[in-house]
Order: sequence, then C-alpha cells, then structure tokens
Amino acid sequence: MKTFVISTIITLLLALVLPVTSARADNHMLRPTDAKAPKAFNVGMYRIVNSSKVSLAVAKHPSSRMTITLKDENGDVLYQENRGKGTELYKRKFDFNQIGNGTYYFEVEVDGQKVTKSIQLLTAVQQTIEVE
Repeated sequence: MKTFVISTIITLLLALVLPVTSARADNHMLRPTDAKAPKAFNVGMYRIVNSSKVSLAVAKHPSSRMTITLKDENGDVLYQENRGKGTELYKRKFDFNQIGNGTYYFEVEVDGQKVTKSIQLLTAVQQTIEVE
C-alpha cells in the first residue's frame, strides 16, 4: 500500500512538471530570430558638468574593429573614427563648444553590432531688454 501511494504521488508530480517543462522548452524554441543578442562591447557616455564637453568610453574585445560616428539631427556625419584591432578601451572627450544647440548622436559599431547614444545641447542665451 505504501509503494502504491508513493508511486501515485510521483506520477502526479510528473504529470504536473512535464507539461510545464515541455511548454517552457517550446517557448524557448519559438523565440524570434531578431531578438537582441547580447552586446560584445559596452558604451558609456556622460556630459561633463558645467561644460559643453562629452566623455565617451567604449570597452571591447581587443580582436574587434570599431567605428565611432557623430551625427547631427539631420543625419549629417560630423565626425567619424575607425579603430582597428588591438584597442581594448577607448576614451575620448568631445568638445561641443563650437557647435550650436541641437540633438547629436554617437553611433558605436563593433563587429556588426551598433549602439546609438544621443545628447541634446541647449545653452542659455543672454538677452538684454531695454526699458524706456
């Protein structure tokens, strides 16, 4: 009798666990192929306080090639740099002092994977109002 109860409990547990497991496996197999793959590199960007400078840092595998492109809001390329193999950590400060207000985009591409970061520049304009 004890063996019958144990085998019945095991059968019930298997009946509950197997459909969940097979459904989970089916869902894994039906993932869309365009799902985002993990990035092979990391990009960090921040604006330096009280300045018009932006710091950009990229960490990648030394055997990877990299392209950095700076574009304006119209898609015009303002700056482009290619880095070959051998560089693992890239750091550069960009000075936007001579560029006007607007939205700018950094595109970092490493081995076919692309990350786009944006920055919006808005500087205060001093105006003088004359009162008569």
